[in-house]
Amino acid sequence: SANLNLKRYKEAIRFFKKSLILQQDLKNEHEIAGIYENIGIIYSKINQLDTALIYLNKALTIARKLKAMPFIQEILSNIPDIRARSNNNYKKAYLAQLKNAQLKDSLINDSMTRQIVEMQTKYETNQKEQKIKDEEHINRQKSMELNISVIALIIIIFLSWFLLNNYRQKNRTQFELVKKTEELN
Repeated sequence: SANLNLKRYKEAIRFFKKSLILQQDLKNEHEIAGIYENIGIIYSKINQLDTALIYLNKALTIARKLKAMPFIQEILSNIPDIRARSNNNYKKAYLAQLKNAQLKDSLINDSMTRQIVEMQTKYETNQKEQKIKDEEHINRQKSMELNISVIALIIIIFLSWFLLNNYRQKNRTQFELVKKTEELN
């Protein structure tokens, strides 16, 4: 069973190395780093710890170049166990674990900061939208009041014109009646 597992791991390493060549031809840095990490993990499972560290460090170098913080943290999480198993180097393992914890805290802080900024932006956007809605409502009210005032003014002008015409008509009629009455007398 142990020989079968060893055979499968070596087969996996061959597969990853072929894949590595393809990704290098494509210059796909992120995939190259992932393949290096996978090869490093496999070497750690078959207790070739120095080789595992070489591949994990290659992955880490590329991940740092890409500034892929979650990926860096993932790679760093594999290193302390390998260092501890390699020549019982617990000090290096502890330092690697400490660095990994600091990076994880940094990622959490960055994530929290992004979430707070996002929430603040949403809140401010909602506030501005509500202010715009309130202003639109006030503008509609003012517009309606203005329309009512204009209509009322038109009605008043029309009534005034009508009453004035009616008054003039009465005066004319009365004047004509007085004139006819004088003519008759």
